Amino acid sequence: MLFSCKDLFHGHQLDFVLESEGNLSVRAETFAEHQIFEFVPSSVLANSLPMMFLRHFVHWYNLEDDYLEFCACRAPWNHSSQNWRLLRTQSSWQLVKGNAVLVDMNSPTGTILADILSPLEIREWMQMVFHGSVGIELPRLELQFDLKSGDMMIISRQFRGMAVDEDQSIGTLVGLRDKLVLRQHGDQTRRKVIIPNGKTGFDKGDRHTTVTVDKNSAAKTYVYEVDTLLGRLTDDGSLQSKLLVSYLHALTSFVLPDPLTHQTGTEQALTILKSSAVRSFKRLTKEDHELLKDIALPTPKMEYYQSRQQVMQSVW
Repeated sequence: MLFSCKDLFHGHQLDFVLESEGNLSVRAETFAEHQIFEFVPSSVLANSLPMMFLRHFVHWYNLEDDYLEFCACRAPWNHSSQNWRLLRTQSSWQLVKGNAVLVDMNSPTGTILADILSPLEIREWMQMVFHGSVGIELPRLELQFDLKSGDMMIISRQFRGMAVDEDQSIGTLVGLRDKLVLRQHGDQTRRKVIIPNGKTGFDKGDRHTTVTVDKNSAAKTYVYEVDTLLGRLTDDGSLQSKLLVSYLHALTSFVLPDPLTHQTGTEQALTILKSSAVRSFKRLTKEDHELLKDIALPTPKMEYYQSRQQVMQSVW
């Protein structure tokens, strides 16, 4: 069944085709330039492009010039040469915007960079653009990195002069898989660790507990300074950052003390929870409540039996 709009909509003549399978096709012709576009659902592009390009853009196929145009959701009818365009080459398609080209996540470069940054984000939510150098964006976490041509260092844009460290060990939180360590260029002693704030899971291995963070539940990250002088991870001063690192210390605790803190994870967690900085809060947010509940779960429970005497306890 074919339907058409009587009036122009944002400068477009719209035609609709309802197919027998129930699918709706939309064709839009610009009134001024007489260019014809067909709407392409994002499901057609699934698993081919980063999620940012699927969820935050409207896709129009230009029938005459044979390219797929990406219009921002906030301006879905704005056709411009400044928009991203998926162009057909001799053997493949390229997503370009001016001189910038999207790096294929399945290419050798894309695969290596995605593996390096995988502790922070899943590859579907990474986007890499080549424009003289490779710019890497993690839009959900609001983090960006750069890899200059001929260089081996992945440089952080948020933390000036810092790059991804080849050594991802920090001497504590042993077993935490999802963290990224940065180091200062020219100063090997100054290091930071980025930890996504998401739902935490753990697995009791044969030798040590493995802790992971669900990337899809992480809306932000916390950054801690690795203080080798005082033997601790220095947080940003917020209560939630202190509770998070305390919880992670508790989960990654071992019978031997950590090389950085010279305490077991349990001892370090208790040190943080007993500190005046944690006790002197003004109010608890919903996220703080959830973290405190998580901290309480692995805490041993004690109950008196023969409660009148209060001499012997059951611990579980």
